[in-house]
Amino acid sequence: MPVSPPAGSAVPHGDHNPHHGGIVMMKGDDLHYEVVLDPSGREYRVYFTDAVREELPASVAADVVLTLTTEAGALVIPSQAGIQSLGV
Repeated sequence: MPVSPPAGSAVPHGDHNPHHGGIVMMKGDDLHYEVVLDPSGREYRVYFTDAVREELPASVAADVVLTLTTEAGALVIPSQAGIQSLGV
């Protein structure tokens, strides 16, 4: 019988749960990012983590542009003031 790793373990890719109420995605093998939209959809925050979901500084990204695609078309939301650290 397979044994699941304990919660909070350091198993790469073992945790894809949102930690900030957003949607978790991956870039490559090592970078996870969580996108959190504000209720208006006009602003967003991106939180970066490594493969075991340890927080990474915002400096891991040079720029962030979010594109939302709906039936009406695409809405592009550039980062407001470049990449800022969010307490990481």
